Amino acid sequence: MDGAISQWTQGLRSNLLDAIMIVATSMADARVLVITDVLIVLLIFATAHRRLALASAFLLVGCAGLVQGIKWLTYRSRPIADLYGGLSAFSFPSGHAANGAAMLLVLLWLAHHTLAPPMRRAIVAILLALALLIGGSRIYLLAHWPSDVVAGLCLALFAAALSSLVLNGHSHRLHPGIFWLAFACWGTVGGAYTVLRLNQSLDSGRNCHQVESSDSSVSSSTS
Repeated sequence: MDGAISQWTQGLRSNLLDAIMIVATSMADARVLVITDVLIVLLIFATAHRRLALASAFLLVGCAGLVQGIKWLTYRSRPIADLYGGLSAFSFPSGHAANGAAMLLVLLWLAHHTLAPPMRRAIVAILLALALLIGGSRIYLLAHWPSDVVAGLCLALFAAALSSLVLNGHSHRLHPGIFWLAFACWGTVGGAYTVLRLNQSLDSGRNCHQVESSDSSVSSSTS
């Protein structure tokens, strides 16, 4: 199933989709998320909502730790070999999907505690769509197998469930500006990183597609 889905996504390749997926995956790059996570936790802590800040930090750090631990245990190869080095060379689970979803779940918590119901529902739908887009980009760009992405999303939900125990039923009413400021932090950091690396990332994404196409051609001719 992993191979079939990955091969199917390559039939969708286009310059426009390449750009969209590379932007999506860049927004969940480890460097972007580390900076964004620190800023968001500090922002929540600065508003004196320390329990929520602690739960958010537990979710973000815990999810990242679980991803690295499982990678170390499984050693699963990526669709494209040598795409990354070190521990990141292993595919299961997807760190982009897991850590990106964890950050978006913190934003979802903030939306729940700050926004009115009509706006809240719209924001929740957008955040869920972004989590799926980030995960889908990893499959499209042949950085992960579909099961890696599913596992990463499930891992983020598991970490969120554990982190919610820190809240212990406490309800926080925050100023709506806190959510928008946190969302702007991610957009600014991720946007700047994406702009700086877009051309390089586009070339890399196209090269990955060419490598996969070449490998498929060789396999077909060998068969």
